[in-house]
Amino acid sequence: MNRYIVILSLLAAGFFIGCDDPVASTEGQETTSSQQRGEVRIIHSASSTDEIDITFRDLYEDNYYVVKYATTYGNQYGYYDFVAGDRDAKMYLTNTNIAVSAASFTVEENKKYTIIAYDYESTISPDLMVLNDTLAVPDSGYTYIRLVHLAGDAGALQITEKDNRIEIPVLEHLDHTAYLKVVAGSFHFSVEGMEDAIPDLDIDPVTFLSQNIYTIIFSGSVDNATPVAFNAKTYRETSL
Repeated sequence: MNRYIVILSLLAAGFFIGCDDPVASTEGQETTSSQQRGEVRIIHSASSTDEIDITFRDLYEDNYYVVKYATTYGNQYGYYDFVAGDRDAKMYLTNTNIAVSAASFTVEENKKYTIIAYDYESTISPDLMVLNDTLAVPDSGYTYIRLVHLAGDAGALQITEKDNRIEIPVLEHLDHTAYLKVVAGSFHFSVEGMEDAIPDLDIDPVTFLSQNIYTIIFSGSVDNATPVAFNAKTYRETSL
């Protein structure tokens, strides 16, 4: 199982990172035209939390600027260009100075990354997940898919494809697969919890287009710990 997740442990009171103000009053991103840069996508998968503002620390000034205001659960944002180097991301509850989740990671030239806000049991995790995205392009007639388990109270999951065209390992919370190369077309997945208390999930068929790349995220709650029930959402990287 591919585990190039970067998760930083942060000191926090409860699950809150702290209170300090992002300085930008409008959305924006760095000017990168003459500098080495990489790309970052952000996904809001914290079903416990409503709107979140996405901020990054400025490389040249000691403050955070807002990349995107009022992001909502189940949506992806980006890709955004960032100057290569060591970067700090922080999520704030929208229209507050309450920072709830953060991560530090390195942006390399011409590389792509996904940052994900997710739940820890009944609240947003103080850590953001950072994944390296593929730069490869699938062959004609094929697609790449990646599965990520971020349902905070679901335990281990056995995910199967009903026609047995894909072999998927058991995923623990915070696990993800490598990109899986599959023939493009329609796929019907089901999810079986490894613990008796977890209900099985039958996912509506998903169509994967040729030469496209997808990430499927399992999130929400199996026992009403968050307002959103356990579910799977599909994000197409090549639509951005």
